[in-house]
Amino acid sequence: MRELVEELGVRISLPAAPPIARLHPLGELEPSFELAIWVVTDWSGQVTNSAPEEHDELRWFGADELPALSLAHPDYGRVLAKAISPI
Repeated sequence: MRELVEELGVRISLPAAPPIARLHPLGELEPSFELAIWVVTDWSGQVTNSAPEEHDELRWFGADELPALSLAHPDYGRVLAKAISPI
């Protein structure tokens, strides 16, 4: 929740569901680190790139664009596909 405020300028409610995925870092840099990912469908505030030094680009995209995206972690594509797939 803190990261969304700091990096995107939006606030969300506490997630009610469990995360859709948990990812671990690449390599041995921080072996105890785990990234939990939730689907957020409602927020307050305007989505903006509040941390341009951390993000090359921030934009909406369609499912058909997913294979061409350059993402920071190789599993992000799989997680994003799961997040935007019909239930």
